[in-house]
Amino acid sequence: MKDQLKGIGEIVSWTSPKSVSIDDLRNGLTKAGLDPDMAKDLKPANAFRRAIHDLEQNRVIRQTLNADGKVHFQFTHEVLSGGEFHYNKEAKLTVDKASGRVDCTDPQLRIRAQLCLDHETKKRSASDVTRIVQKLFETNGDLFPLRDAGGVYFVPEMHTAICDCVEALMTAIGGHFRRWEMNASERNNQNAAVAIRDAINGMIEKYKKYADTLSSDDPKVLAKGMKKIQHIRTKLEVYRNVLAGYDSDIEKAVDAVTVDLQTFANGGETTEESSDAKDQGTNEITDPTPEDDATSAVDDIMAMFA
Repeated sequence: MKDQLKGIGEIVSWTSPKSVSIDDLRNGLTKAGLDPDMAKDLKPANAFRRAIHDLEQNRVIRQTLNADGKVHFQFTHEVLSGGEFHYNKEAKLTVDKASGRVDCTDPQLRIRAQLCLDHETKKRSASDVTRIVQKLFETNGDLFPLRDAGGVYFVPEMHTAICDCVEALMTAIGGHFRRWEMNASERNNQNAAVAIRDAINGMIEKYKKYADTLSSDDPKVLAKGMKKIQHIRTKLEVYRNVLAGYDSDIEKAVDAVTVDLQTFANGGETTEESSDAKDQGTNEITDPTPEDDATSAVDDIMAMFA
């Protein structure tokens, strides 16, 4: 790996190949020093749903049943005649969810559908690759979007080492990974602080929406809520030194949702005991497993480094 970049981090963007075989993807992960099992097998039913696009010409395909280890579909022929669409039932098709075997009332259609399913099973799309890249950053660092639609991200300096692995992966599978070093400056530091602040605030807002759905005092539900809050606290601590004073307001917001969860757990009443427990940190969960990705939590982060 190259020497760690100096500065506040990098701006990164990547272009995945439109399609890559599962073997090439796993080999690319291995060459990049990553776990090839990140490219998981595609379940037969999901592979067939992807294959439907190649089978839909002049027909409508709808799932009718999912039971007894098989997914059932109906193929309906569609014809435009006399200014009207006419529909005629064409065939019934089933996909075995374990083996991937296709059965169909139309023998020729069965052969074609099986070939399409097998083809989809052996390849991965650009979206599949992007999900792997985002998972890598979720597990090993953070991505902060620089535009609402995504595609361009800020990676803090402490996490830029993973960029080397992602770059090696993209090179191996025929994609592109672009990197721009961001040097420290008053403007860049401030923009980074605002972006990280907005990202964490976005996580808090996402948690609030989750909390609004709670309708039970089941300990497992409450533990999951506390784990989400602790994940946000962890992000705050990781980036406290670069938040340029925004950390105080964020901490107050995290404290507020913590109290709300404790109030919910106590049947709607805030007790002195629950407040004391919070002050002593007894409700914090150690060694949390992150469940939310800052990338997916932020929908409206401001453009940086304009």
